[in-house]
Amino acid sequence: MRLDDLPDVMQVEDVMAFLHIGRNTMYQLLKTGEFPALKIERQYRIPKKYLLSYLNQGCYNAVMEGSPDHKKGDVSR
Repeated sequence: MRLDDLPDVMQVEDVMAFLHIGRNTMYQLLKTGEFPALKIERQYRIPKKYLLSYLNQGCYNAVMEGSPDHKKGDVSR
């Protein structure tokens, strides 16, 4: 999935699929405020510019390294 393919305002599931992260990780980021989002009643909406901002901050790599949803590859020597 390319960034250009994403809608201007996304649902949580769209961002999860784009970042390849699980539900628990995504909601943890949202609840702690590490990932910016709009909350409309009980639903989160993420403008594309918020995703770009998050990616530009370099936070994504740090989250992936500590994520229980992230599956590390088998490194054979």
